[in-house]
Amino acid sequence: MVSKDFNNWMNQDPEGARRHLENSTGGEELSDLVVEILQPWIGLVSVEAYTWLGTFPRGESRDQGIDLMFRREFSKDPESLVPWVELILDPNLRARYQRRLGGRAR
Repeated sequence: MVSKDFNNWMNQDPEGARRHLENSTGGEELSDLVVEILQPWIGLVSVEAYTWLGTFPRGESRDQGIDLMFRREFSKDPESLVPWVELILDPNLRARYQRRLGGRAR
């Protein structure tokens, strides 16, 4: 569970909070934390949440966050998701969302 102090840090220094997560966790644990952090944040300030997600390097953690974003936003605004498709590293996940977006994504 993410502490209130960490949430405050993310709001004030998202880049520093991301670096801390990357340096102190790894692999699946980091992916789980990214999703845990994004879930409540997306509903409150999605632009900031997605900006924070975009600071992560390509990899499993960012892919999991993008997957959450697609599941939350696809029915509302699929066009806003098009730029994110090419940022997905996992070829199966990328292909799934390319199919869902149809001709909008390459």
